[in-house]
Amino acid sequence: MIPGTLVLLASPVLAPGSWGELPDALEAADPSIEVLDVVVTDDDQPPFGQRYVTAVVLAARAASPRVPLVLVAHDAAGPLVPAVGRALRDAGHRVGAYVFVDADLPGPGRPSRLDLLRRDTDGRAVVLEAVLATGAGYPDRGPVGAAVRARNRAFFEEPLPTGEDWPDAPCGYLRTSAHRGAPARRVRARGWPVVEVGSAADDDEASLAWVENPSGVATALLELIERL
Repeated sequence: MIPGTLVLLASPVLAPGSWGELPDALEAADPSIEVLDVVVTDDDQPPFGQRYVTAVVLAARAASPRVPLVLVAHDAAGPLVPAVGRALRDAGHRVGAYVFVDADLPGPGRPSRLDLLRRDTDGRAVVLEAVLATGAGYPDRGPVGAAVRARNRAFFEEPLPTGEDWPDAPCGYLRTSAHRGAPARRVRARGWPVVEVGSAADDDEASLAWVENPSGVATALLELIERL
C-alpha cells in the first residue's frame, strides 16, 4: 500500500526519543511520506493504556496527518494498536495498515500486559513477575540508545483498552531482535508478512537496530509496508 503518514508509536516502557534517527531516515528514504513521531509523557498514572491512546489522538489532531495512516508500533505499544486505531478512526482519520516492530501482539478481550506475556514460552513473563514481586519497576535497564521508563505492577496488570472488529486493515511484522521469535511465529500463522532485518539473526537485545542502522531499518520497513 501507499501510506500518507507513518505514525510511530514508541514503547511506553522507553523514554521519549527511542526511535532515534529512524523518523529522519524514513523521510529521506521516501520524501512523499509524512512521519509523525508521537511523544507520550503523561501516561504515568492509570488508566495507562487509555492515556497513551488519547495522547496519540491529540498528536494526530495537532499534526493533521495525510491519510491513509500506517501505525508503526514498537515493543509494548503493540497491544494498544487496536484501541489506537479505533480512536483515530473515530476522530476521522483513515487507518490503512498496522506494522509491529519487535512488538508484543494484541489479544482478544481486555487482557493485561502480563496476560499477553504469559501466552509465550520465551520466559519474559517469568522474569517480569519475579521483578514485580520484589516491588521494583520493570524494566530496570534499556537497550543502547534508549532510556527506560520503569513501570510498576499496576501498569502490567491493567486490562488494556481494545478496539472492535480488529484487525480492520492489513498487518505486518518487522523483526530486528532474535528475542521476538514467539510473536513473529504467531504473525506468520495468521498469514501476515514478516520481514527480518539487522540483529534478528543475532542473540542480542542490548541494542535497537535503528540506532545502529536507521537507513537499513527504514528501507526494510517501507518494503514491508509496500507488501500490505
